[in-house]
Amino acid sequence: MRRMVARYLTFPGERRYTPPEVFERSGVDEETAHALWRAMGFAEAPNDARAFTDADVEALRVSMRLFALTEMDRQVSLQQARVMSQALARIAASHQDVIGALLAEQDPVRSASRAVSLAEEALPALDHLLLYMYR
Repeated sequence: MRRMVARYLTFPGERRYTPPEVFERSGVDEETAHALWRAMGFAEAPNDARAFTDADVEALRVSMRLFALTEMDRQVSLQQARVMSQALARIAASHQDVIGALLAEQDPVRSASRAVSLAEEALPALDHLLLYMYR
C-alpha cells in the first residue's frame, strides 16, 4: 500500500508513453536520454512499457535546452545531473522517514488516506521551499 501511495504522490500524471515515444516527443536521442536517466538515478524501462508522463518528456526537453544554453559538454552535463539527483534523493529519503513516522498506524487504508491528504498539501509547499532555497 505504501508503494502505491508513494508512486501516486511522487509521479503524478498518466503513464502514457513508451521510451521510444519519449525520445520522439522530446527530440532527445535514445543514447542521451538513457545516459541522463541513469545519471538521475532512474531505472531503465523496457521499450514497450508505458511508464512515462508528459512531465518526463518535458524534463528531457528542459535538460537539453539547459545544457545547450550553458554549452556544457556531455560529461559535465551528466555529472551535474548526478549531483542534483543525489542531493534530492537524500532530501526525499529524509521526508519519507518523517512522513512514515507521522503515519505509523495499524490500519493501512487509513494510513494511506492520511498520507495522500498530507502529501497533497505538503508537496506543493516543498516544491516552493526547495526552489526558494536553491535560488
